[in-house]
Amino acid sequence: MWPNTKKEKTAWLNTALGKNHRAAKNGRQMSKFIKIGHRGAMGYEPENTLRSFDKAIELGVDMIELDIHLCKTGETVVIHDESVDRTTNGQGLVGNMELGELKLLDAGKGERIPVLEEVLSLVNKRAAVNIELKGRETAQPAADIIRQHVSNGWNPELFIVSSFDWDELREFRRCAFGNRIGVLFNNNYDDLFDFAGEVAAYSIHVPQEKASEDLISDIKRRGFKVFVWTVNEKEDIEKIQKLGADGAFSNFPDRLATR
Repeated sequence: MWPNTKKEKTAWLNTALGKNHRAAKNGRQMSKFIKIGHRGAMGYEPENTLRSFDKAIELGVDMIELDIHLCKTGETVVIHDESVDRTTNGQGLVGNMELGELKLLDAGKGERIPVLEEVLSLVNKRAAVNIELKGRETAQPAADIIRQHVSNGWNPELFIVSSFDWDELREFRRCAFGNRIGVLFNNNYDDLFDFAGEVAAYSIHVPQEKASEDLISDIKRRGFKVFVWTVNEKEDIEKIQKLGADGAFSNFPDRLATR
């Protein structure tokens, strides 16, 4: 449901964009550089596993990033690819497999593919969570799970939902008009700002190779946070900090020094 009155729209934007939005519009920056563990701490542990997320928190991240798909029985499973071939000892499409089948697979070092609720239980508000919608029709389940956790005491600002699939982000915004959205793009960013405004995005997630001073400044001038992916080398991390990025995703989150 969309807000209708001016008062409802103001409250909606304050929640979706965060209290620092007005400061960003005026050119002031957040002082804290946000450290985001990419698929947990996948440079050290098997990606998108409980072991990886636990490691990221141990290394002091501010946020973890994960990817979700729906399996055949409808659960929201945390895995990057649409198939299990690359990250497990199995084969097949996630959407064609029941949760029980997926749970039999080894996702590395004896880890199992978790469902989103298991990851949130592990994190237990110790870090923010960036949920990337990888699979189709994941917007509604993600919104439902976030809503449940907010009702159980989680601060809604602990969640960002992102995707390259802008239709999924539109659907998420329809399902959850008060939650933060991060817009992902790769090579083509035509209509980026129009879309980010349409869904009242909180942040725009920029690939490292596109992270120029001009683009970062433009995004921040328009009132969005800038998070850069995926930055692993120390010199690159220092560079994007100097360019004014608000945070970065890294496979080695301990390398993301706070400025």
